[in-house]
Amino acid sequence: MRSGIERAMVSIIEAKKATLVHKAAALAGQLFDPADQAAADRFIAQFYEHVPPADVAERTPRNLYGAALSLWRFGERRRPGQAKIRVHNPDPAADSWSSPHTIVEIVNDDMPFLVDSVTGAINASNRVVHLIIHPILTVARGPDGRLCDILEPGAAGTRESWMQIEITSEADPADLARLTQTLSGVLADVRAAVTDWQPMRQVLREVAAELSARPPPVPAAELSEAQDFLKWLDDDNFTFLGHREYFFDGAAKPKHGPLGILRDEGHSIFGGLRDLSSLPSDVQDFVRRRELLVITKSNRRGTVHRTAHMDAIGVRRLGSNGDVTGVCVFLGFFTSLAYSRSSRSIPLLRLKVRRIVERSGTSPTSHDGKALLHILDTFPRDELFQADEDQLLHTVTGILNLQERQRIAVFVRRDPLERFVSCFVYVPRERYDSQLRSRFGAILEEAFAGQISTFQTHLDDESALARIHFIIRTTRGEVPTVDTATLEERLAEAGRSWTDRLLQGAATAFGDEEARALLRRFQSFPIAYQARTDAAQAVADLRRIEAVSAGSPLEVSLHPAADAQLPGLRIYRAKEPVALSDVLPMLENLGLRVVAEEPFRIDGADGLAVWIHEFQLSGIALLTSVSPAIRARFEAALVEVWTGRVENDGLNRLVLAAGLSARQVTVLRLYAKFLRQAGTTFSQAYMEDALSGHPEIARRLVQLFETRFDPVHTGSSLAAVAEIQAIDHALDAVESLDEDRILRTFLTLILRTARTNY
Repeated sequence: MRSGIERAMVSIIEAKKATLVHKAAALAGQLFDPADQAAADRFIAQFYEHVPPADVAERTPRNLYGAALSLWRFGERRRPGQAKIRVHNPDPAADSWSSPHTIVEIVNDDMPFLVDSVTGAINASNRVVHLIIHPILTVARGPDGRLCDILEPGAAGTRESWMQIEITSEADPADLARLTQTLSGVLADVRAAVTDWQPMRQVLREVAAELSARPPPVPAAELSEAQDFLKWLDDDNFTFLGHREYFFDGAAKPKHGPLGILRDEGHSIFGGLRDLSSLPSDVQDFVRRRELLVITKSNRRGTVHRTAHMDAIGVRRLGSNGDVTGVCVFLGFFTSLAYSRSSRSIPLLRLKVRRIVERSGTSPTSHDGKALLHILDTFPRDELFQADEDQLLHTVTGILNLQERQRIAVFVRRDPLERFVSCFVYVPRERYDSQLRSRFGAILEEAFAGQISTFQTHLDDESALARIHFIIRTTRGEVPTVDTATLEERLAEAGRSWTDRLLQGAATAFGDEEARALLRRFQSFPIAYQARTDAAQAVADLRRIEAVSAGSPLEVSLHPAADAQLPGLRIYRAKEPVALSDVLPMLENLGLRVVAEEPFRIDGADGLAVWIHEFQLSGIALLTSVSPAIRARFEAALVEVWTGRVENDGLNRLVLAAGLSARQVTVLRLYAKFLRQAGTTFSQAYMEDALSGHPEIARRLVQLFETRFDPVHTGSSLAAVAEIQAIDHALDAVESLDEDRILRTFLTLILRTARTNY
């Protein structure tokens, strides 16, 4: 119930609407011919009578008057049987009113389906309907269609539908013309369907009567159920929009011409029944199947009442030998009653349901029997109508066997006319989301070489599974043969959660017991972390998270980024995050440039937090592939710099550039310190640039040092001579004189060194 304040607000808005409409009528009194004044007053009152007050409360009287006058002038002349349509943008200068929206105006004979058909067409054109003003007026018109008077409701006269619809603003005249043409076709379809509604029902009754007078050669139970079904259709369970008959091989001529929207010979129902021999053999076999009824979907979406694909009911014409000689087709929509009633009360469906339960071997009173009936009761009604008994039995028993099993499954039904594939995907409901649905849809589109026509998601309180029903539009003759088991495996892989992948990867890396223990200890992984981290990287992270939790001051992981061309770096630290002002100079001295950084906090079950910093990097040395050995040296070097065991200077660039370890770089650092103490004119930074600018020479200098002094290589004079010659050869290519002098000085120092405690 509304509160007192809400009721007061509603009363205020309604009073404001009444005042504005009264002022609009007063404006009409100033501009209308006195002879038309009474009719104008009635028109404006009826025009705004059912418009929600909030939709007019903020408008000016002039715009309210202008909108009404616009439709009045447009509807001044109209002959019965003619639909008048105009799509335009009011010009304030010429029309004396304005609107932020494009205006659609329609004046037509009053008939069913007008509003939903027109708005459906507008919505299907990717436009939004903002307001519908739709008075049903009783009018008097002269012989020439001129409007003579607007009568009071209930008076003797012609009932007309007057519509003014505000839609998404559209300025392009060509688009306005296309929309006008579309709406003209929709209104023509509405008129054809409404005009021929009773004749179509009469044809249906005649077909049912023929089945009784001249029973076709089909089992008595099938014939009886078909007759009951046709009577059921006629009992307000089907909205008739079109009728057409097809006869094959010149068997006969149609008794009735096409009716409703199928008067238009260009309107295809199935695509090819006029020339049956041109269809693929399996399609021909289906059309000629010795069954009385065929229930399926039309190729085209409806333009009347709904914009969904229309239902097509076919009654096969059977010769005395049982061969199919033709099909009598009724096109339209099952009504809401057909979808709301129990399938066990609908002819044809009740027989399918009874036979499926019998063939399943379950008792209707048992647990499985009740579960099977629930599956059938909640199964999409269109599928119950269209699928044959064998298909339904296979699908619903497969669903029954799923029960509460938390796994992904798919059930596929191919349209016998090869126009679409119907796919039911079942997934644990807690895993279902729109992203998963999109991944499933993409896999199905690829598998069947088609496009998603529509989908519906069903969540059942009595089931742990969510059901997504996809309709994949296909091309006749080009539908691939798909192995359902393989397709199900692909869907299952796409439906695995990030946690599932992590658990599997951790179990492979650590064993089931240790993996579960680790994930119990560190189970709070932020969504942002999951989005940036694949399962393999997360498993690698677990090792380092465990290490810093056990006391390691810092852990480092250099890795290729999953979502970019640039490499990535992860730094791990327990308790507190790493201060960027501390770590960025270290990374720059290691030859890197940080492009972006994102921190993640992983909370442990014991209350200990571990921080992971994801750095996106660039650097000359990293733009090529980095070997595992160099990556390990880099990670160790950063930890040593962080802990102070290694100096933080530009020589650390040689870790990546030359592939040296932090300890090997120390050799060159000590020689640089010696040169500074000896009074060299070159600064430390200059020497760092010279060495990092020629990483191959720097690497060979360290190799020469190790060859001379490592006990493993002591006495290997030939190796030392080879290193010296290689360095000399490389020095010849150094262009800078200063850099040449620096590098030759390092070579000289190594050669003059007598012994070392390194």
